[in-house]
Amino acid sequence: MKTTGRSPLLAAILTLALTAPSAAMDDDIATECGTCQFPTAVRMPLCSGVYMGNRLVLTAAHCVDNVIEGTSRAYFGENDDEAASAVIDHCVTHPDGGPDTTVYGEASWDGVDLAYCILDDTDPIPNLPIVPPMPPTGCERDWLAHLVYESGSHPTVTAVGSGCADYFNGGTECDDGVKRYVALQLIQQVANQGSPTQLQVERFGQDASGLMSGDSGGPLFEVLPDGSWRLLGVLHGTLLERGYYEAVPPYLHWIEASSGIDITPCHEFSNGEWVVAGDCAGELPLDPNEAGASWNDSCPSALGGGQISFVGSAGVCGGFNLPPDEFAIPQVEPSAVLREDDFLVAAATVAGKPPKRRTLVGGKLAAELQNRAVFPFLEQELPGFLALDRLFDAPTLRGVKNMTKRVAR
Repeated sequence: MKTTGRSPLLAAILTLALTAPSAAMDDDIATECGTCQFPTAVRMPLCSGVYMGNRLVLTAAHCVDNVIEGTSRAYFGENDDEAASAVIDHCVTHPDGGPDTTVYGEASWDGVDLAYCILDDTDPIPNLPIVPPMPPTGCERDWLAHLVYESGSHPTVTAVGSGCADYFNGGTECDDGVKRYVALQLIQQVANQGSPTQLQVERFGQDASGLMSGDSGGPLFEVLPDGSWRLLGVLHGTLLERGYYEAVPPYLHWIEASSGIDITPCHEFSNGEWVVAGDCAGELPLDPNEAGASWNDSCPSALGGGQISFVGSAGVCGGFNLPPDEFAIPQVEPSAVLREDDFLVAAATVAGKPPKRRTLVGGKLAAELQNRAVFPFLEQELPGFLALDRLFDAPTLRGVKNMTKRVAR
């Protein structure tokens, strides 16, 4: 297992926390969900997940090993008396992650711990109000980054999970599949277990987060100033009092390109960048955290928010009082980054071509590598990564070409 600044013992503890027998969120800390409360949070085999509409569920990649495609089901509802369920047709894990058994022989996950599953279309699914993911760039991201790093107090986020203590080896008995939620603090974005983009959370300085292994893959939500909600990540695992969520925004382009399903109603990925596509005014759920609606009515929510705008006018970032030129955390460049090793191989390929062909070759390589690229999200930059658009940068290509010549000698 690859870890960053962590002893083998702590790595083993995190591994055990990630892979221990499944259990629902700690009921001494978390609150049991009422009817239709956080309706898009679903129960998966030995894990949790979040429904994004169009029969797509996001979960942790390490949870996919528990899924028997064509047999296992995703369950909607608050407990074992599920409101609805659907067969999981197939799941796809992010290409930059994979199983790891190098720590005390325990199965774990190294790299990006993110996957999506597609539900079979033979089972009816309620037409639920969907909480969209936060985009990796723009004023929503800037507002959150300011709260995390510069406001003096970490933002409150909501974790939801519905682990099942007896759901082993593809079995269907489940004595503790109750959906629960807990308020946590978002501390920072960190590199963890081979992933560069995990969100570290804890419970207001307490010695337990309330998160347990059966909650893996469950969603982490945030409320914006306009009252609308956003998805930030899915649970990877826990270490002592902290939880670690794989951030979803850095990989939205991979999810949509790989699945062919649009899960970003207010944005689109175009020419390597995230851009606003429509204002989405008044179309996003405002109260998925409220109980009392009916599953028979598909858990309706009050709708609003979603108007994309910067500070100074009503909209998503209307509650953020700093003008754009005074953001404590400036907007990141709206471009993806690539692991340095992958970038250098691609750059060497481009640099080796005649100057007239470099733009064409670089464009093809950039398109091929796009799904392996990452958006830094809450960080200004990711150590060990280089901007994908630098494949077209003449000084970079000259440097790579000179380096290649020196190595060849």
